[in-house]
Amino acid sequence: MKIKLLKNHVLGKQGDIVNVNFFKGKRLISEGIALEQKQTNIDDKKITEDGSKTKKRATRKSKANAKS
Repeated sequence: MKIKLLKNHVLGKQGDIVNVNFFKGKRLISEGIALEQKQTNIDDKKITEDGSKTKKRATRKSKANAKS
């Protein structure tokens, strides 16, 4: 099974594509350390340097006629 690493790991650095057995690959995918190679068409811009998928929070606009 080919996986792409999202974080630095014993298997390689972030962004490397490594070939591991099925069970190790499934474990790494479930922990969020890797993605299956065929799943890498996600938006890589959302993945930060440390590999976490974070979105910026939308700031809430205040209502013009808010009742207090």
